[in-house]
Amino acid sequence: MYTLTSNEKLTYLRGRLQSAARRFNTELPKAMTDEIAKLESATLKMPAPKAEVLEAVANNALAGRDPFAGKDGELHKTTLLLHLSQSYLYDHLDKVKGERIRAVVFEHVPAILKAWAPKVAEAGQTLKRSAKALPGVDFNNRQTATIGMTPNKLIPWAEAVEAMDDLQEVVNAWQALGQVTGRPNPQVLALAPLTLEQRESLPRAPMPWRVALLEGVTLDLATSLDEYDRRAATIATAEAAARAEREKAEADAVGFGL
Repeated sequence: MYTLTSNEKLTYLRGRLQSAARRFNTELPKAMTDEIAKLESATLKMPAPKAEVLEAVANNALAGRDPFAGKDGELHKTTLLLHLSQSYLYDHLDKVKGERIRAVVFEHVPAILKAWAPKVAEAGQTLKRSAKALPGVDFNNRQTATIGMTPNKLIPWAEAVEAMDDLQEVVNAWQALGQVTGRPNPQVLALAPLTLEQRESLPRAPMPWRVALLEGVTLDLATSLDEYDRRAATIATAEAAARAEREKAEADAVGFGL
């Protein structure tokens, strides 16, 4: 199974950020896009060795001499070694480019997410309102949801679809952030801070509308990795406490049985 490289993951993230920005009719920070364009334009100009250099080296070798003998030998050696190392140099340039572009992107991620936060909150409110207007409608099946739907319900349904698409764009961006930073399935806690009970009531990777419709939950987009990590730490602490309580109960039960 193919694994994306770091630069491929970063490219995917940039694509998801751009896609969401278009969806919300916003622009990515100009300082970010300008700096990335500058970094991407950097290249290495490595001319091939001149014919006389190659011929001098070949003549020395054919005559049984050190290929790099003569007054220009060291220069010829340097020229050829530099030419032979082009692949390594290009690879290293790509690596450094990727590292610097990553730093530029992550410098601006909080501002990008903050610009989307009101859209996420609005989408959550729309879904709650639509769910009340459309009792029994399966939000998970768009193809059949409108079958038999009365005209007065088509407007809240259309609003719900729009809200679901808005949330999906943000979730796609957060999933890409998770890929780049090693945070698996971040989309749930990125949309809202949840209790352990609320998190466990959801599938592992639920559709975003399910998070929006949880009882007692108001969508509140995490606008930084630190904020997401705090939410994840809260869940992890609650999981550890619940696990310790279960283990104690099991130990007490065994002791009582003895």
